Amino acid sequence: MRRLVLLTVAAATVTWIAGASGGSTAIGAADEAGTSVAPAVRSAALPPPRVTMITDSVGGVLYWATTAREALAEGLDFHLDTRACRKLVSIGCYAYEGAPPSALETIREIGPELGSTVIVNVGYNDLADSYAADLDTIMAALAAAGVRHVIWVTLEEAQGTWTQINVQIRAAPTRWPGLVVADWATAAAGHPDWFSDGVHMNELGGAAFSRFLRPFVLEACGHACVPPSVPTLLAPVVRARTALLRWHGPDNAVSYDLAVKRDAGAWRTVALRLTATSYRVQGWPGLGLRARVRARNAVDTPGPWSLAWSIRM
Repeated sequence: MRRLVLLTVAAATVTWIAGASGGSTAIGAADEAGTSVAPAVRSAALPPPRVTMITDSVGGVLYWATTAREALAEGLDFHLDTRACRKLVSIGCYAYEGAPPSALETIREIGPELGSTVIVNVGYNDLADSYAADLDTIMAALAAAGVRHVIWVTLEEAQGTWTQINVQIRAAPTRWPGLVVADWATAAAGHPDWFSDGVHMNELGGAAFSRFLRPFVLEACGHACVPPSVPTLLAPVVRARTALLRWHGPDNAVSYDLAVKRDAGAWRTVALRLTATSYRVQGWPGLGLRARVRARNAVDTPGPWSLAWSIRM
C-alpha cells in the first residue's frame, strides 16, 4: 500500500510517494540510486546588490576577459561601462566611431541605477593639473545619485602624469570619507607579464585585476556579502502526523534552503530560497526523517548546513 508524505511551505506543496518496502517511486527526476527527488520549492530570489564600474580602455580588459569579469561579478548585479579614451569630466579623445562621453556624463545619465557601489578607473586620458578638481566633481555627482561607496583605482605609473594623478587619488579620502583607494599601481608593480603594452592588460593581467578588485567590492558591499552563519535550530513541534520545523536565522540571512532524508537515504534539497523560518512536514505514525537548513545572504551566497533535526512521527 502506498502512503503520502506532504512537505508544505507556505502555499506550495511537494508530494512524495513512498512504497511499503521503504523505497521511493518517481515523482520528479530520478537520482543515481533510482529513487526520486521531488521538484524543489523555490521562492522569488531577492536581487543582489548593484555594482557599477566606470572605466576607460584599461579597465576595459574586463569586457573581453570574460572569466575575470565573471569572477569579479559573482553574486553581484555587476554593470561594466567601458569606453576607450574616456575622461573624467570633459569629453574624451576620438576613438573608433567618435569621442566617448565623460565619466560625469555617464553618471548623470545612469543616476540612481548605478547602485550603492561604484568603481572608478578613469584617468589615463586626463591632465594631472585638473584631476583633483575633476575627482571632486565626480564624487559630488555620485553622492547626488545615491552612491554610498566609491572604489577609486590608481593608474599604472608608466608615465609621470599618471604618477602625479595617483598622488591626488591617494589624497582624496581625506575629503571624501566614502572613497576607498584601490592601489592597483602598487599591486601591479613588478608584473610586466600582466600587460600587453605597459598599460593595457592581457588575459593574465585581467585575472589579476579581478582578484585585486574583488575584496574591495565585498568590503564595500558589507554585511550583505558575508556568507551567513548556521541557523539556530529550535525544537520541532510534533503532533500526530505533523512536524513543524522552526529556526532562527542570522542577521544577514534573506532566504533558506531545506533538505530532508529518510533513515540512511541521501539528502534531498526540497526547498530553495524560502523566505519563511518554518517548514511543515506531514507523514504517518512511525515515519523517521532527518532535516537540515542553511541560510543565503542578499547576494545568494549560501552558508553552511545546520546540524540535522531527527524527527519521529
